[in-house]
Amino acid sequence: MRYLIIVLLLAAAVDAGAKPHSVEVRVSDGKAVYLRTLSVETGKQTDYVGPVSSFGAPGRMLLANVLLNEDKGFGLQYQVELSGGKGSSDPVIQGQGEVSIRSGKSARVIECGVWTVEVSLDGTGTLGKKNKAKEWNPGGSDNYRLTATVRGFNGRVCRQIGRNRTQGNVVDGSVSGDRKFGFLMNSIVASGAGSGPVNLQYQVEQSLADGSEGFQLQGENTVIPGVKLPLKSGSRIIDLLVESGK
Repeated sequence: MRYLIIVLLLAAAVDAGAKPHSVEVRVSDGKAVYLRTLSVETGKQTDYVGPVSSFGAPGRMLLANVLLNEDKGFGLQYQVELSGGKGSSDPVIQGQGEVSIRSGKSARVIECGVWTVEVSLDGTGTLGKKNKAKEWNPGGSDNYRLTATVRGFNGRVCRQIGRNRTQGNVVDGSVSGDRKFGFLMNSIVASGAGSGPVNLQYQVEQSLADGSEGFQLQGENTVIPGVKLPLKSGSRIIDLLVESGK
């Protein structure tokens, strides 16, 4: 099982007169919420690598790289990893992508297994708070949501929001001995100007520490938003579903 995240090459034209924004990154393992707020200038990459804590929960290590571009609103590129640190056997979540977002809004960019990753621009996120809507596409922008559902025993649901024609990557990983296991999803969703079929490039993999049947699938298909694409690997069936925010 590979789970080295593809490194984002974050680059953009710099606006020397831009005022800073705040980007809040929240990551939850279903029990605790870990967060970090970054001060970001449009067109400049901002990085954080260091410890994060959550009340009553073990400390974790967070890697967060973000780049905010202003183009028909805001495009937020992100790279996030939450782990137990070097040499730890704790589960790890890794994700990267780009999402359209409006100032004052939040977006649940990743929901995979027990993990949730939320980013907020110039505001406070909702993750970990009661009675808050789980917005995935605030503002009706050019975002898409891809959901992979692994049916049957050892099944799982993994979804990610991505901006049109940008690459997304999610890894829900674990370590057993000197071997790495988990679930990987890479994708690009590309559409034209209308609301019809879209082009989906995908790679989904799963390997399990208990020796259960895993799979490796990759391909490219034209799909209709809202209609599942069933894929088969051995006895496993994996459904891919693209939803449009338009």
